[in-house]
Amino acid sequence: MNLAAMRARLEAIEAERRQIHTEAGDNALNEDQQSRWDALDTEETGLRAQVAEAEESEARAARVA
Repeated sequence: MNLAAMRARLEAIEAERRQIHTEAGDNALNEDQQSRWDALDTEETGLRAQVAEAEESEARAARVA
């Protein structure tokens, strides 16, 4: 996945979280919502690490060029 795709996925994760939050309203998340939220958290953590690595790689390449 390239950097643009990773950033787009991070935006999609945030949008899905907002949707879950909106659906739950003032109530606690139900089991399915909580499970999905946790999965999104895990995915986001991994993607943020990949984005940081890709950005560093791009910066390194720009310094060399």
